[in-house]
Amino acid sequence: MNPQSYRSRFSSMESADLDRSEAVFLGILASLNEAEWRALLSDVLTGSPDAYSVFLPARGEDLVSYAAAIIDRLGAADRRLPARALERITNLALQQEGLELVNRALVLSGLFGDPETLSFLKSLVLSNLPAKVREMAASALTNHAAAVPLSFWHQIDITRDPFMAPAVVMGLAEHAPHEALMIISRVEDFQAPATLQYPIRLAVQRLLATDAGRLQLAALLKDASEPFAKVLSLIVKSEGVILGELDVVPIATGRKFTRFILPTAAAAACLAAGFLLVLNWRNNLELQLQSRRIVELEAQRAAYTRRVTELQAEVSELQKRSPQLPDRPTPVPPSLRDERGGAVLAVVTLPPINMQAANMGAGETPEESRGLPVRAPGFRLPLLTPGHAAGTKVHVELATLEATPFRRDLTVEIVDGVSQVVLELSAEQAMPFLNRRARLTATIPKHAVLGRVTLTLRAQ
Repeated sequence: MNPQSYRSRFSSMESADLDRSEAVFLGILASLNEAEWRALLSDVLTGSPDAYSVFLPARGEDLVSYAAAIIDRLGAADRRLPARALERITNLALQQEGLELVNRALVLSGLFGDPETLSFLKSLVLSNLPAKVREMAASALTNHAAAVPLSFWHQIDITRDPFMAPAVVMGLAEHAPHEALMIISRVEDFQAPATLQYPIRLAVQRLLATDAGRLQLAALLKDASEPFAKVLSLIVKSEGVILGELDVVPIATGRKFTRFILPTAAAAACLAAGFLLVLNWRNNLELQLQSRRIVELEAQRAAYTRRVTELQAEVSELQKRSPQLPDRPTPVPPSLRDERGGAVLAVVTLPPINMQAANMGAGETPEESRGLPVRAPGFRLPLLTPGHAAGTKVHVELATLEATPFRRDLTVEIVDGVSQVVLELSAEQAMPFLNRRARLTATIPKHAVLGRVTLTLRAQ
């Protein structure tokens, strides 16, 4: 096999000096055969200059992460060949004990959700390979938790292999959160590394969403070991729940209150009925007063409307009489300008997006929409990255088929106890993405994709 054969597929674009549009580039990738995919992916994993010349990542950007984001845009059918090629590369690297190459290959494998790749990853997890390889394979499987049966995670003994705990909890948290926490509670010498914090929090959030889950969580807290109970308590409190109220269930469910007995509740009901009668009379009086106030305000509004109309007419008349002067640009302080291009930075902060929860077990990419005020000079979009330490590097890309991708290398910062990165766009930079469905992808270099959403920016 000629290692340069895949380069001929892209030679027409280079020789003709054509624009590298995303649609054309993805079309060429989809036309590669399996041998060409093996050559291309091998060059990507080893950092070959030939692979750089094909994908052309920005200066300083990780080639594996960038290539993974591009390949992920192919359709499910087009990803089967690169998935098989990557499996063969990984097996060959395992035979040659090239663990560094194996780890980089497993980062790419986490993107392919076809049955063959999932079966290959599961065999690696249950094998006798080095711990790092098994851990990376399990982490890749959690990207497709909905396609992995719950029984698979029960086959992993975390008391023997504690490094597998984060992946096991993450794999069970979405559909069996109580089982996920029960597995952790059985560990005698429990320790909570940073990688285990987010999976436990995800399981706790699922349990808090239902009455039955709250009761299960309360029982876990009572029976758990002291180290595990301490971690659970901190997470429950951070979700805004009072520990003492976890096992209080509404009477409509057929269960009884754990804090009050029925005679006390009956007496309280009688007092409440009397109080409601007084409160009802007071509310009626207040409604009458508010009705009169509304009538007065409506009259004032009509008077203000007439006055505004008169003032507008006067202003129009004055403008006709005065000479027309060119508009003077509004000065922008230097602190609001981008150091590289002089563009005005974001000054409107948009609602955040949780990137790590976006693809957790999802069959399709979640949809997000944000409104952009048309007069704002720029925008700040916080992207939540729970469970990642401050200083972690995150590559963020916003791309559509029509516009040039917008990419930034950002650093995680902790704000009010929440880890996040902030994507900043000036009004000019946001313009190509307005009213279009764009793919927003967050990638941790040398690891799997953190999350992706389909984002629509709408002008308001």
